[in-house]
Amino acid sequence: MPLIPMLHELNAQSGPAPLDRDNLLTITGLRTNIPTAVGIVKALEGIDLVVPRGKTVCVVGESGSGKSMTARSILRLVPYPGNIVSGTIRFAAEPGKDVDITALERDGRQMRAIRGKQIAMIFQEPMSALSPIHTIGDQIVEMIRLHEDVSKAAAWQRGQDLLAEVGIPDPGQRMRAYTFQLSGGMRQRAMIAMALACNPRLLIADEPTTALDVTTQAQILQLLRRLRDGSGMSILFIAHDLGVVAEMADEVVVTYLGTIVERAERNRLFTTPRHPYRRALLRSNPELAPQSGRLATIRGMVPDPFNRPGGCPFHNRCDSFMPGLCDARVPPALDVDGTQVRCWLYSEESASFRHDAKEPVAVDLPALPASREVCEPVAAEPLIRVRGLSVLFPLRHGLFSRQSGYVQALDAVSFNIHRGEILGVVGESGCGKTTLGRSLIGTQKPSSGSITYLGGKEPFELAGRSDRQLREYRREVRMVFQDPFSSLDPRMTVGDIVSEPQRCPNVHGFYGASSMERLPTETAIEAQIRDFTAIRIDGPNLSKGEKK
Repeated sequence: MPLIPMLHELNAQSGPAPLDRDNLLTITGLRTNIPTAVGIVKALEGIDLVVPRGKTVCVVGESGSGKSMTARSILRLVPYPGNIVSGTIRFAAEPGKDVDITALERDGRQMRAIRGKQIAMIFQEPMSALSPIHTIGDQIVEMIRLHEDVSKAAAWQRGQDLLAEVGIPDPGQRMRAYTFQLSGGMRQRAMIAMALACNPRLLIADEPTTALDVTTQAQILQLLRRLRDGSGMSILFIAHDLGVVAEMADEVVVTYLGTIVERAERNRLFTTPRHPYRRALLRSNPELAPQSGRLATIRGMVPDPFNRPGGCPFHNRCDSFMPGLCDARVPPALDVDGTQVRCWLYSEESASFRHDAKEPVAVDLPALPASREVCEPVAAEPLIRVRGLSVLFPLRHGLFSRQSGYVQALDAVSFNIHRGEILGVVGESGCGKTTLGRSLIGTQKPSSGSITYLGGKEPFELAGRSDRQLREYRREVRMVFQDPFSSLDPRMTVGDIVSEPQRCPNVHGFYGASSMERLPTETAIEAQIRDFTAIRIDGPNLSKGEKK
């Protein structure tokens, strides 16, 4: 549901309904550190969080604020060498009996019984969370039979029903498919089906609708609400989409640099946000921005986790920064009309500092001037011309992989892309968007049709070209893949990955050492990636937003 109508609905409600405080999960003072060669990353700094039974708690915040690390800490899946250094995570594993998850062995029998059966998680990157060498059906069946005493046939049927429930067409065939044979949206839905396979009491959903089209997103959100209302399942929902948060949440938690800065019932957080960071997030939402002028942004970037700022972690970006107070001491958690907020603005001590309020230390990042006018193509001659493009994928079954049919991924697609033009491609999951992109860069051979590049001295037809002949073309036409983790080398550092194309011979000329060093540095700053030379892609101290 769009955010603006949702906010109108929230404003029209008479008042917030009281939350049921019969808690399923209670986190107190949780601190998680990640030792690295550069230093210790304090990923979580004193997280206090409560998830009531049968309720949905949404966690929001910028990339690198600790949302996914909180989820992984609950399941004891903090990537090595990270570890929980203090705090408690109390989970009501049985009626009247709480278990402190931090006291359990990470891979012990009791933790394995909780993980997957009582607490399940929908991971943000399905390609890296699902096994590429097992079929979707085998993975769902394994999950079910690991925790329940059922036959393989019964588990298979349940898995097939779950795939149908999350909106995957032809679930019987998809159960026999491998991860790489599914689109990004289908992988995400398969991950959701696997998480729901054992009817968990707590579902942790880490950006579950990011790769889904709006139709499937609405279907998944409706399914989660139905399961929550029907079975009493609790949901910890991590999201960036404020419209989804407004639709799903009973309570919203705002995180920043590993701390919770505001927590309130949904209506209060959207209609009367208290913390300056929360107000800034709402102002920077495109749906709430004026239709002309520049979109409001939060100045600066999330601070370096290796060198956390003293005092309030948000003070160097805050419009209400008070020197001598905000940068000197960590604000306590205060109750302001039913909202818990960590900000000195609401304390009695702030009265003597308000006259010293200054502009934030951080400065606005450079941005292009906003313009909502439709730009005409610079030249009439297209840059890329596509005519009658079709792609068929064969279906093979049996011991000898005999072809039994095919899937029509693209059917006679034709269009032009002009210089200086942005062409948007939209459609439901599985409709062929990614296949089209792969065809344009030459990694997917079309079954018929033509793709012609007109940006060189002579027209360049992709059909029938070898990889050597396509090499020059691929320097001019690049692709940002949907899943960053599966498309980046996990053994390399960020700096090596960014600078590697410049080290290849005959790529835009020769780059000297100074240029080689400057290029990844500038790119890393722009992408808000810190200390790139020492960070590996598979390391725990890069958030998913930073990988993207």
